[in-house]
Amino acid sequence: MRWIRIWMWILLVGLAITGCAGADDLPEPPAGLVNTPPPLPTAELPDAGLPETTLPDLGLPDSATLPTSLDDAAAALDALPPLPTLPTDWANLEALPTLPALPTLPGTDTTTASVSAPVDWTAVQTSADQIATSAQELQTSLTDVLEAAQALQASATDEELVTLANRIVDLAEQALQDASILAVTADDLNYRIDQSEETTLSLSDDIGEMADRIGEMADRILWTEEQIGIMADRIVESEYLINTGTQETLDQLQESLAEVTDLARDVMEHQETLAELLASTDETADGTDAGTDTATDTSSTEGDTATTTTTTDEGSSTSSSGVVVGTSAGVPVAGVGASASVASPREALTPRRLEMLARCLQLAAADMQQQDLSAAQAEALTLPESPDRQALLERLQRATQDTSHIASVAASLYAQARAAKVMTPTLQAYAVQAYQTLAPYVQDLARTLQQAQVLAERLGDEDLLARIETARVRAEHLYNCTRELGVRLSSLR
Repeated sequence: MRWIRIWMWILLVGLAITGCAGADDLPEPPAGLVNTPPPLPTAELPDAGLPETTLPDLGLPDSATLPTSLDDAAAALDALPPLPTLPTDWANLEALPTLPALPTLPGTDTTTASVSAPVDWTAVQTSADQIATSAQELQTSLTDVLEAAQALQASATDEELVTLANRIVDLAEQALQDASILAVTADDLNYRIDQSEETTLSLSDDIGEMADRIGEMADRILWTEEQIGIMADRIVESEYLINTGTQETLDQLQESLAEVTDLARDVMEHQETLAELLASTDETADGTDAGTDTATDTSSTEGDTATTTTTTDEGSSTSSSGVVVGTSAGVPVAGVGASASVASPREALTPRRLEMLARCLQLAAADMQQQDLSAAQAEALTLPESPDRQALLERLQRATQDTSHIASVAASLYAQARAAKVMTPTLQAYAVQAYQTLAPYVQDLARTLQQAQVLAERLGDEDLLARIETARVRAEHLYNCTRELGVRLSSLR
């Protein structure tokens, strides 16, 4: 660098000498051609933010000591130290001095950007912890959904609800499995980061695969949640349809009850004629009751296979083979295998329909026993002692026993039907056996209430008569339910 400074110093000296020697020889410019430049603006320049730098010292002499002649310049040149010898081996250029580094301007980055930025493993572990926590929370939520679906599965009675509950259970179990895998994957990621810092590249690949798996699992979880929402909407819709169907069934039952009430009213119109007929045959009533009891026991033992003759109000008689039909004071009871003339064709019996019929029988029998018959017995006990009062109490006691048997059989049938999802041969056989047990009791109950009504009319107690009439209306309802059960059982054969 020193020899460079020497040559620059010589050049400056020469320029200075030449300028001093020829300055007087220059001609003056013509008048009018000299343009005086306008003054520069005095406004301060904006600060560019550049750092303050000092020019390097070249070792030149001060301008006041510059030589004024060639002799002085030559003498000054001789006084300079000798120039360094340049290397002749141009291949060995490393021997040259190293230039100083340029200052770095503010706001500039002279570093070369790396191809791949370093991975922030702390952020990765934080994200993995959040994912594991979210997966655990999701497992808790899915467990609640699974328990609710299992509870619905255990308590639902409708086939569609059971199917939907099974589907929700399957989806929830699948989502639980995915959430568990997600949590295990996040924990494994944290473990691998903690245990190994030298496998960054392989971990990056694994993280990519795990991220893809997490994304797929998240998509599956979202899809599962969407399916659960759809199933929940379908459950709500099914509950609405069930409630609507239940309301329609109740309306039909109310209409049937109104029809039964009208029928009972028509029967009451002929009550006086029947009372006169029974009064004329009062002496043979006890013998008739004994014969009826024997016939009832025989029919219960041998089954409903006998051919029975039914007498209508007009006095005509019809018979049908394989049908148990009793007169029971004008209340016929049809059995399994009824012919088309007795039972109109209906849809096949299902467990839900069987459950409803059994429930109707159970409730009607229980209401009759707890309300009508109990009140009638209490009313009869207040009457004075008489043979008619004693006979009435016996009839009411017998009707109470009949309703107790009917309620017990109906409750057992209701439990069997409620536990079944489809009509199986076992359930069908149980329903047939229950029907064969119910039919004689319903028949005997109707006959007993008819006789109790005649005795109440003899005693002349209006309150007692009203109680027995209400019990007869309920007996008509029992008859309708029993007949409906027999008709639907016959459609299964």
